[in-house]
Amino acid sequence: MKMNAKILIGLVGVGLIAVSAPVMLQYYRSWQATQPTAENFQKAVSAMWDGKLRNQNGGLPIMECAAVPAYPAPDARSKSQQPMAWHMDFLVDKSTSPERERQLRQLDVLTTKGFLNKTAIEVDADGSVRAATRYTLNNSGWAASPAKSGLGCISYGEIQVLGISGFEPKILSEKAGLEVYLVRVKLGIAITDPASNWARDPVVLEAFPDIKKKIAGEVTETLFVRGAGQWMEYGQLLRDEQRRREDARVAAEFGKDDFTPEYKRHMEELRNLPGPTEEEVKALVAADYKNPTWRQSCMFLPGSGRLPVDRSLTRPHPSTYGVAIFSNVVRKPSDQVAGRTIPYLEQLERAGILKKTHLMGLPRSARDSPDLQEGDLYELASPQTVALHEMDPTCLPLGPPTVEFISVHIRNEETFLGPSSSFSYKLRLYFKEPPNWAHDAKVLENWPELRLALERGRACEGRDEFDRKTRKRKGGNLSDCWWAFDSFENS
Repeated sequence: MKMNAKILIGLVGVGLIAVSAPVMLQYYRSWQATQPTAENFQKAVSAMWDGKLRNQNGGLPIMECAAVPAYPAPDARSKSQQPMAWHMDFLVDKSTSPERERQLRQLDVLTTKGFLNKTAIEVDADGSVRAATRYTLNNSGWAASPAKSGLGCISYGEIQVLGISGFEPKILSEKAGLEVYLVRVKLGIAITDPASNWARDPVVLEAFPDIKKKIAGEVTETLFVRGAGQWMEYGQLLRDEQRRREDARVAAEFGKDDFTPEYKRHMEELRNLPGPTEEEVKALVAADYKNPTWRQSCMFLPGSGRLPVDRSLTRPHPSTYGVAIFSNVVRKPSDQVAGRTIPYLEQLERAGILKKTHLMGLPRSARDSPDLQEGDLYELASPQTVALHEMDPTCLPLGPPTVEFISVHIRNEETFLGPSSSFSYKLRLYFKEPPNWAHDAKVLENWPELRLALERGRACEGRDEFDRKTRKRKGGNLSDCWWAFDSFENS
């Protein structure tokens, strides 16, 4: 009997060991994963970085870029500083400083790598015609630059975690009881990143020392806290606490109706739907830019936007153009009418687009008033052949645009309100079928704005939200377009 009891006890013991072995193994693995080792911190840092890209950058990489060097100031430059519209000119026969030589070397390197265009030109300087070199951004340089980057900043690689340089325990008085480590993380451009191929050229590294430093990697310090089975970035711990407080506040303020089963099913349905494809984005965006109501094909006449006049006499329905410039107005040196509008009106008169009539009785204001002024009235010279936009009397349409995309970026992320998709883009608009008047030799010779508009077109950047269910944009489009040259409208 005693022998049977011992056997039974032994079997129970073996059974307990067999049952508890997986639990013990799991406990060991969890304990092992939270030990302060370089391997564990490498995993934690990589997870942190992936989460940062996913939650704060929509899954898109964080890119380093080399700015187009604008200083020292060039000898001449465009008024516009927008992508595809700016230019910088440097006199060939002018003595240079070490700073200027470095700048020109960097511009030449970016030109050799295909991001800038370099052209030999002649400019009026100090009362004589002198040889100069002009640099401009091209499509490749714009595509490689972040949005709203002005002159341009050429991307050369994705910032990645290259390794752990060291770690040490840290005491935080405001978080007593937590086991915290200060971890030194090396961030840089991975040698396998294809985006950095152009920047690894020794000529590039010599011209741009900062690129060399970034590729080699830089050490930054981050705090990590030991958690349940893992190491967590201290900042993430604080954000999680803040999110929990915000969730509680929203639930208390709006109640639980926002989280009904129907709402959750709707969110799950959206999660199962794919985000937009590049082809979908291009089709949606192109359709909008070809819509005449967007007026992207307009050559705007004075009296609109940045070309003010003394008195606008334009009328809609039907569109009729007319603006007045008063003769007896005392103008300051900074006056926009004198500095920009009048020269442009004179240019349009020479081109035969507008005609000028000097009158003694121009009304000063829109109201019927005996207060009349002497001045010049500008109207369309040939309204029978030069058609105005039916909705905007200051617009001369150049016809339907051809849309050519430079880049499209799609962003899918998970937000507090559920899954979200958005996109951003860069594109060019060209006007390959302008109206008959725009082919006239006299018009093209005397209206350089039109000649450049037909040659260079417009540049546009934009972004919008995408509805995964309807496969349409949500309509919150934020877009900006400008002429791809140093236009009166841009400056």
